[in-house]
Amino acid sequence: NGHEDDSGNRALVAVKVVKPAAVWESYALDRIHNAVYNSVRRSIISPRRLYLFQDESYLILDFSNHGTLLEAVNKAGDLKVGSGSGMGNASSSIPGMDEMLAMFFTVELLRTIEGLHSSGFIHGDLKIDNCMVRLEECSGEWSNQYDPHGGGGWASKGIMLIDFGRAVDVSLFPRGTSFVTDWKMDKRDCLEMREGRPWTYETDYYGLAGIVYCMLYGKYMELPIVKDGIQKLSTSLKRYWRTTLWERLFSALLNPNGFGRPLPIVDELRVIREEMESWLVENGNRSTRPATLRGLLKRLEALSM
Repeated sequence: NGHEDDSGNRALVAVKVVKPAAVWESYALDRIHNAVYNSVRRSIISPRRLYLFQDESYLILDFSNHGTLLEAVNKAGDLKVGSGSGMGNASSSIPGMDEMLAMFFTVELLRTIEGLHSSGFIHGDLKIDNCMVRLEECSGEWSNQYDPHGGGGWASKGIMLIDFGRAVDVSLFPRGTSFVTDWKMDKRDCLEMREGRPWTYETDYYGLAGIVYCMLYGKYMELPIVKDGIQKLSTSLKRYWRTTLWERLFSALLNPNGFGRPLPIVDELRVIREEMESWLVENGNRSTRPATLRGLLKRLEALSM
């Protein structure tokens, strides 16, 4: 839909219709955008206006025109560089994203969730179809060399989280409050929810694990194996992946209470994110790879037009 904003600019917008009317998502997004760092805000959908009626509401949001992360996973084969490309294969028959592309989006997701959690917000419904691909125009030239700090045009590439209808503003509750769930569970809900136990940030960590799994394997995550209270993936990682990094990430996301301190585990995940960023800096522009990180993103952008 076309929409004319307060500055007179016409732009495409998304309209979310909810019956019965709902105010919370718009309110939560306003609070989030006022709380998080500017570098995180561009990775969170922006609300423009809320039209509230007795029986329904219309939430006007920024429009993202490059599709969801799930659609990007489904297009991985068309990128001609499947998840086996680390072995030098140009074949796209292996499901899942190229590992380097999956790691780029994982870093973007970790940075965004870190910003949310540091500011006291829980997304509450993290899944791959609630992540939009963000490939904005660069104000200058887009550098071949990946920059985790956003230089060289890299700040305009990443993800945008949507669907904050289940978001929790932790600051509105007494310190130490946890929550229980009354909706119908499925395998995309965290272990605490499925077992009827109280939860807080666990839901986002489990959701993030499911998103990363889907990017790597090209399918939804099966229920993890639980042994002695520890959750582990039921699928083995590919031997040509950066297995140590991925193992540490999945272990942290599936067992966030294993660090011996209250959630969220912002510092622990930041360490893993920064190691992934270092790997992307060192390998993102290597001529020995089938495609550079910038090249993969440009192919994805072309497929999304």
